[in-house]
Amino acid sequence: MNRKLTLATCLALMAFLLGTTSCSNSNNKSNEGADADSATVETVEGALSADLDSATIYGTSEEFGMSTFSLRDASGRLYNVTRMSEDGQDGRIYGDLEEGQQYAMTLQADTTAIDVLYNLTELRALVKDFYILNGQLVITTDGQSEVVTVEELDETHFLGTGTSGKKYEYKK
Repeated sequence: MNRKLTLATCLALMAFLLGTTSCSNSNNKSNEGADADSATVETVEGALSADLDSATIYGTSEEFGMSTFSLRDASGRLYNVTRMSEDGQDGRIYGDLEEGQQYAMTLQADTTAIDVLYNLTELRALVKDFYILNGQLVITTDGQSEVVTVEELDETHFLGTGTSGKKYEYKK
């Protein structure tokens, strides 16, 4: 009787482990090929254009944990990524993390970790004319576009510095 119970327990454990392994592998497949899109970026000398951006992934957050983040793009593809790469490089996250909000994300070279993540819902509420180009925020004022480094972003305040040294501050 004891052998039958042990055998049944082992079989149940093996079935569980196989099921868990196949589920985790299917989640990893959602990240495969994320780099393939970035390989098609066209380079145009002297021009900054939102049309050239193929490395940035846009979507809606689904869930996140202490070290993970999930984003579903418009085609339904789910990206399950970490906030820190395996080599210890932290992703740069601008804005609050909230389920159901819109985000723009670029991935690190291994495509499993965030490189840059912007909360677009918060940005749109504060900054009227901007776009994301390969992980960089570009703000346009008076017909001039400038790459801006974000210093602070939340639902009520944006603070950043352009490459020219100009300060950008918007409040709700």
